[in-house]
Amino acid sequence: MSHPDRITGFVAMSLLAIIMPMAKQRWQHIDSPNSIFSIARAGQVGWILGTSEGVWKYVNESCSIVAETLRPAQITAVVASSNFPIHPVALCGAADGIAMTVDEGQSWQGTTMPQLAQISHLVVSPAFQMDRIAFAATMQDGVLCSTDFGATWQAWNFGLLDLETIALAISPAFSQDETVVVSTVRGIFRSTNAGRAWRELLFPTEALPVASMIFAGGLLIVGSETQGVFYSENVGNVWGKRSSFKSGQINAMAANSTGQLIAIATPAVVAVSSDQGANWTRAEGHVPQGIISIGVGDDGVLLAGSQEDGLWLYA
Repeated sequence: MSHPDRITGFVAMSLLAIIMPMAKQRWQHIDSPNSIFSIARAGQVGWILGTSEGVWKYVNESCSIVAETLRPAQITAVVASSNFPIHPVALCGAADGIAMTVDEGQSWQGTTMPQLAQISHLVVSPAFQMDRIAFAATMQDGVLCSTDFGATWQAWNFGLLDLETIALAISPAFSQDETVVVSTVRGIFRSTNAGRAWRELLFPTEALPVASMIFAGGLLIVGSETQGVFYSENVGNVWGKRSSFKSGQINAMAANSTGQLIAIATPAVVAVSSDQGANWTRAEGHVPQGIISIGVGDDGVLLAGSQEDGLWLYA
């Protein structure tokens, strides 16, 4: 996701391969707050949205407020347990910290943090219900980690040379490899011991900053704000590119729950890949302007959040 403070002017992007259009789908505007900064799956029941008017949810082609108490807040990051609502824990981040719910959003409470921090991204372990581990990227205080479902947080920044962090990606095999990756304004860093220590990865400096990162199976995929998409099959030791999205601005990326579908948004194109970026299927019609967040369901349905034009559905 792109943090609202990091949104820049939208530039044109050239695609160097043919991208086939999706069939029998169309864009539909959903009544929602003006800005949708973050989109997170909430199990099979819908999606949680971080918006300019607090935390909202999207279910069955409609949006509604989740927490009236958070409505004045600009929520820049949201994440939910992969077993939601069976394990009904979700987290949201704003300019002054993190709140959590343990009852599907019926009530929210503040969390204990080292200090007030501006949150840019949140991720939880794939085994969150068991290991209770969550990570937060902050705009000034590096990476925060929680081992109690998000109730308390500590700064885990050993080896992290830049504390202005933007995006996080957590390995789908985190329970075994303890791997998490964070992008900062000046680099990309990897931890292989669950965030206790970080090491900078070799990455082209001209492609920084990286505003979005995802794992798709064992593939790490990052989106540059200026230089397109980079892929790594060994968690950042070696980077490469593919025939599409080799240059230009990447606004947002997301993967479905299994990592088999990847969605990408640029200023001009929204597309989905089912083969880890080898081929892409383009969404037809006029692309919503100012996309800053995206989500893709297991059925291929797309949600796109914009900076000033609310939420869009492609189905």
